[in-house]
Amino acid sequence: MVVQNNFLNRTIEKKLYKQVLIVPLSSVATEDNYRLKIEPRDRLEKESYIVANWIYTLDLTHLLLDRGLIIKLSDSELQELKKRICSLME
Repeated sequence: MVVQNNFLNRTIEKKLYKQVLIVPLSSVATEDNYRLKIEPRDRLEKESYIVANWIYTLDLTHLLLDRGLIIKLSDSELQELKKRICSLME
């Protein structure tokens, strides 16, 4: 799951930056405050969890952009993900 703001997106477009911020998806159901459950839809085939406490950068060359999006979060899911990421800094 790519999670970054428009400023970083523009730096990629201008070729000033070649990495994206990633929060991984996992199919492992572990109960904790940093996993956000996502039901299957779009191209996501099974119940998954966004692991909000495992943020990292990934070089664009490792993304399979030609395959398209797996899933797009709803506004409420995106707000919940932001909340969980921000809670890491409290």
